[in-house]
Amino acid sequence: MPWTKLQADDSRSHVVFDSQVRAGREISYRDAIREGLSQALETDGSVFLIGEGIDDPGGVFGTTVGLKEKFGADRVLDSPIAENGMTGVAIGAAMTGMRPVFIHMRVDFLPMCMDQIINHAAKWSYMTGGKVKVPLTIRAIIGRGWGSAAQHSQSLQALFAHIPGLRVLMPASPYDAKGRRLGSIAGNSPTVIIEHRWLYDQKEVVPERPYVIHPGIGLVRRQGRDVTIAAASYMVYESLRAADELAKDGIKAEVIDLRSILPLDEDLIIESVKKTGRLVVADTGWRHCGISAEGMPSVCARAGVSLPGEGLLSDSHGHPRRGQGHFMNTYKISAIMPSLNEAKNIENAVNNVIDSFRAFGVNGEIVIVNDGSSDDTGKIADGLSQKYPFIKVIHHERPQGIGASFLDGVWKSGGETVTMIPGDGENDALETIRYLPLMDHVDILVPFVYNKNVRTKQRRFLSVVYRGIINLAFGLTLNYMNGTVIYRKAILRGQVFRSKGFFYQTELLIKTIRSGYLFAEVPYALRQRAGGVSKATTLRSLVKVASNFISILMDVYVRDKGNKEISPDSVTALRWNEIK
Repeated sequence: MPWTKLQADDSRSHVVFDSQVRAGREISYRDAIREGLSQALETDGSVFLIGEGIDDPGGVFGTTVGLKEKFGADRVLDSPIAENGMTGVAIGAAMTGMRPVFIHMRVDFLPMCMDQIINHAAKWSYMTGGKVKVPLTIRAIIGRGWGSAAQHSQSLQALFAHIPGLRVLMPASPYDAKGRRLGSIAGNSPTVIIEHRWLYDQKEVVPERPYVIHPGIGLVRRQGRDVTIAAASYMVYESLRAADELAKDGIKAEVIDLRSILPLDEDLIIESVKKTGRLVVADTGWRHCGISAEGMPSVCARAGVSLPGEGLLSDSHGHPRRGQGHFMNTYKISAIMPSLNEAKNIENAVNNVIDSFRAFGVNGEIVIVNDGSSDDTGKIADGLSQKYPFIKVIHHERPQGIGASFLDGVWKSGGETVTMIPGDGENDALETIRYLPLMDHVDILVPFVYNKNVRTKQRRFLSVVYRGIINLAFGLTLNYMNGTVIYRKAILRGQVFRSKGFFYQTELLIKTIRSGYLFAEVPYALRQRAGGVSKATTLRSLVKVASNFISILMDVYVRDKGNKEISPDSVTALRWNEIK
């Protein structure tokens, strides 16, 4: 076999991406893959590539460009859209002496091939007592971006890591992308190599000569003593960035690149955990029954190490990803921003919302309601809407109140969910948007403030009094402290306010909860108020609040205008600790 002549690099030497000890040329992750495939085709005539669109000009993110022209259409085959059948063809070819590399543009296509992969590729060696080998390499791609949506952005490595007979590799570096691939093609076991699409532009020093790396060998990418971070694929880079941040606080994190999920280098992890006593697992898959939740605790149990705390970091939240590439995007949340003479604060408030959208990958919009401002708020808002296409501005000639402005913004918004972000800067959009995935479970997200000292003593006192009266009068158990509530827009239709000023938020919340809509409370941090001293503690304001409260009591108990014509799906209230 020509593969026996290739040098193997199976060391566990410490390799840090940013300070390579190897000298030589530097190439990208995609170029390393393409070079490895080319060298495999050159080395062994039994190797061939097959997959949908692998001969297209784009060449599977650039990893197969030029290979058809170099080796011909009989060794670089464009397959029909028949994943299950073509996987069977590849398995049959492998069983008869060929070494196929089946390339799937997305890991999401592999579930259509599960019968072939699980019941045939993974089983034939066992069923024949090792007489029949299946040297099949399957490439699959994970990662979100440019509208990948729920069916093109999953991370399914744990599915395949559950199957005896398979090998599951997740190379993070260009060096591993080439060596792991050549090692897989040279081996006799069916192997699934999973690549994260955000890795293709990563660069590293990679030898031009062919070499192989066998599975089951991890690497320490950064040494530390305080905590072990075991990461796979793209999360290795995120873990290294996190380690840099921790170092600023004097915490030295040890970062392990797992490289291989099945088999797993348990000895390396155990050695590190015995030193640090703490383990954090960074994976791109779902937590439940995933690599993080199931695999790593079992490693610690085998090590006999009692961890003071286990961390499980997962890129997914237990539900399919949303459209436009990020898991929250089809929520299309509308941040309503009523603004009256907010020229000094409006731009900062808008930037805060934009930062929160970007931080959590949200496809949202901002609706600025210029409520009769006499300063430059309107001009600034118009300028922002010209700069950002997702900003909409509504102008009122004269003030109509924050409640009416909010409802106006709701009706003219395009979001499925809505929230209000005042322009005074007290409410942090990041604190609001972070909880958006929970809208899968509830109709209303109710924030309770846990850093109450940010507010003045008078406002804290009033908040406690209001909350107590509300809970007593309406039979609720809210911890609510006047934060930015997130609603499904549909449940706000037909709501009528009697309250004036900011108390309308409380009135709206009471009415919707009394109508039976499912809600959850979430912890929320305020920022220092940017709009000056609040007027909520003046005598006039207190009289207004008392009047508002009486009106709400009349609505709910006398006039019976609790919006009960809308039938709720559930009347159960969840708490944060039940759904987090």
